[in-house]
Amino acid sequence: MFCAAAGLKAVNLCLFKPVLPKKYRLRQRRDFRRVYQKGRSQSFPYFVFYNRYTGLPGFRVGFSVSKKIGKAVVRNRVKRQLREICRRHLNKFLAGRDYIIVVRSTVLQADFDKLSCQMDLALTKLREKKQK
Repeated sequence: MFCAAAGLKAVNLCLFKPVLPKKYRLRQRRDFRRVYQKGRSQSFPYFVFYNRYTGLPGFRVGFSVSKKIGKAVVRNRVKRQLREICRRHLNKFLAGRDYIIVVRSTVLQADFDKLSCQMDLALTKLREKKQK
């Protein structure tokens, strides 16, 4: 971009946009199917949390937001919020697992902080079950 008035090239101030890296995302249909069929689930007020042991070195997270939640703008906003929450909680996910977060319609009443708190609770409960 060039600013003619100043005669200088404009600098993009937002050089780094924090996102959940693609290596942590569950994207293939067959992977989603495996988690749904062979995984375990836990229910929470804003989402249902599915997880399945894979034995791989890392973990992956997938999101499922139904059309019942709203139109595309609303669904994408919810997914962006969840991706950001997952990015902030990367160290709390257990390695060697695939996760799916299925959003419930109650998510529309929750703000970002409530969702983040609920995710923290879900990951804590999952760690406790793992240790038993």
